[in-house]
Amino acid sequence: MDNDTLLQALSRNPGFAALDIDYRREIVQVGRVRQLPAGGCVFRQDEAVDGVYCLLQGQVHAVKNLADGREQLIVYRVRSGWFGEVSALDLNPRSFTMRASTDLEYFHIPQPAFEALLGNDLGRARFFISELCHRTRVSYEYGSDALALDAAQRLAKVLQIQYDNVRLANPEVSCPGLSCSQEDLACMVGVSRQRINRILKSWQAEGCIELSRSHIRLTDVAALQRLSNGVIEGAPQGLTPGDGH
Repeated sequence: MDNDTLLQALSRNPGFAALDIDYRREIVQVGRVRQLPAGGCVFRQDEAVDGVYCLLQGQVHAVKNLADGREQLIVYRVRSGWFGEVSALDLNPRSFTMRASTDLEYFHIPQPAFEALLGNDLGRARFFISELCHRTRVSYEYGSDALALDAAQRLAKVLQIQYDNVRLANPEVSCPGLSCSQEDLACMVGVSRQRINRILKSWQAEGCIELSRSHIRLTDVAALQRLSNGVIEGAPQGLTPGDGH
């Protein structure tokens, strides 16, 4: 991939696109495009920091290794999503594993180049800090949602967030599908897979979504958004707020 094509791909991210063109070109010049097959790990929990990344093609998911040996799914990342800034900024080991759920093509800025790129200029660091702050705010919302919303509302919100991410990564697709297994959704929502299946089947019967194997297409995004915001009127009728956890 030549630098101009890479610059165009990275500029799908609105924050990156808003940077000064000379700074964007400098970022492109210090990194490398890499590939990884599905199932591979970009980095693993507790590994030393090795820079920052941006997805160009494919999907990864962040997982946390728990003390009992299980893995907890944290979040998905799709094309145009940056990740790895936490360790790159505080120099502590990785706090989770980033695993490829599809074949990947990604952009990697090695740690020495990343530090040289930022220098002592807060303006240059602001883009990466903003990306980190956005994810921090989303994490706070997840914690609040676990206490304030029921299972159907939390699932609606998770799907809405994933839908917005995929739309950002694929602006040319009018109604993109989501590649999420019900097991993964259950981890993110904090309920059983059977509970997720019942909610999704109800929404499918009402015409809000279309289901296939590990694939969901939102056919009534507005209705699910109203449910995730706690609005009963116009929300899917099979499972409204208060339907249980």
